[in-house]
Amino acid sequence: MNKTKITEQIKQGCLYGIVSSGYSQSLQACAHALLDAGVPIIQYREKNKSESLCLEEALFLREITNKANAALFINDYPLLAKQVGADGVHLGQDDTTIAKARAIVGEDKVIGLSTHSPQQADLAQEQQVEYIGVGPVFPTKTKPDRKAAGLDFVAYAAKNSRLPFVAIGGITLANLPTVLNQGAKTVCVISNLLEADSIAKQARQIQKIIQSQRDKS
Repeated sequence: MNKTKITEQIKQGCLYGIVSSGYSQSLQACAHALLDAGVPIIQYREKNKSESLCLEEALFLREITNKANAALFINDYPLLAKQVGADGVHLGQDDTTIAKARAIVGEDKVIGLSTHSPQQADLAQEQQVEYIGVGPVFPTKTKPDRKAAGLDFVAYAAKNSRLPFVAIGGITLANLPTVLNQGAKTVCVISNLLEADSIAKQARQIQKIIQSQRDKS
């Protein structure tokens, strides 16, 4: 997918999906459900699997996201992103440098960077990234050791970031309106979505709320 189109999508507002193992449904089933619901961006996040299994799963995700005309990001691993022809890579504060990642994936790919404070968000504005992650907004089971950055950080990013951002961390169907009211356009919902009885139904409900907020603005 075109780099400009992806960043514009994040700027305008959408549901940003993440798939990983450890949920009741398989990674493959979760991805299919998200794409069936029209989720436009899928991030592959795996930290403890072998390189060969990560490659196998990432290639599967590349195939199905291509068919759905959705973007695929790889978390942490720019080399894997390049191998499978992903649309971009998402990096944490402790991952490889932006410069090294850019050298690997190329200028035509999207790079996202997680930020956990206004200071980190400010620093990201001067780096060669297309969007930032903002969070965790609330305490999250995905990263229990990380202190929640809070809704004030979302409001700060909405006011001060020239880069589009993805609000992430502990976001649920119930608290989503509060996050959007702080200025978030694009959100990532993980546990509340992947643990739902129907992932596709939950994703559609989340997207409906996001679209409703877009229509108001």
